[in-house]
Amino acid sequence: MLATKRSQFSLQDKIVGDIQDKIESKTLKVGDMIASEDELGKKYGVSRVTVRLALNKLEAKNLIIKKQGLGTFVKSKKIKQSLSTAKTIIDALREKNLNPKVKVLFNEIVKADEKLVSDLNLKKNTKVVKTRRLVNLNKQPYAVLDTFMPEVFQGVTEIISKSKNLMTTYDVFEEELGIIIKEAKYEISVTKVSNEILKLLKLKENSYCLKNSRVTLTDRKKPIELTVFYYPPETAKFEMILPRRDRNMLLRVK
Repeated sequence: MLATKRSQFSLQDKIVGDIQDKIESKTLKVGDMIASEDELGKKYGVSRVTVRLALNKLEAKNLIIKKQGLGTFVKSKKIKQSLSTAKTIIDALREKNLNPKVKVLFNEIVKADEKLVSDLNLKKNTKVVKTRRLVNLNKQPYAVLDTFMPEVFQGVTEIISKSKNLMTTYDVFEEELGIIIKEAKYEISVTKVSNEILKLLKLKENSYCLKNSRVTLTDRKKPIELTVFYYPPETAKFEMILPRRDRNMLLRVK
């Protein structure tokens, strides 16, 4: 009995080691599907229980992720984004030498709700441009972006779609329209989202997402866009560096 358990553990470790080696050598890349439990069981001559325990170990090491109804995939590491300066998601990923792919899903005119009226300082019943984009990284969905802009900026998305160098909204505002962006306000929360967004992110029903809302302001403090980012919880994390209050200034005030 003891010998059987030792054999089972050694086979588990063999499966873990083989898959980990393939991931670390880039033979298996981020987003690649791992062989099924049945396939691995046949390959190593073990039961599904042994395979499942091996996959659990790989999951505990944050090397793979199981997606219900889809399979098991090589997991991407969480990408840390600094919130020390206002920047687009594309710029943040490029700074880490990553190559995101962006697809515009739709671009339409909608009536601004109360939150949009408040965030963008609009009049009631104003219409805005709503653009939804899907950002893929390593063949896997990284984020869904919903951008809202005053109707006057309807052509921004068209410029982005036609650009060969993957222009961002900030690129268009600054380089094409001559608008000076001074700052952006961020609001981060964890929330449930629509089934449509869950499907785009390949998440199961009732899953939570990391939500990051950004309102961009010009040098005249005028809000020009609201972008809401939806991330699968395993893909992104944010870093904020905040200075301690200036003690010398407090002494001067006294």
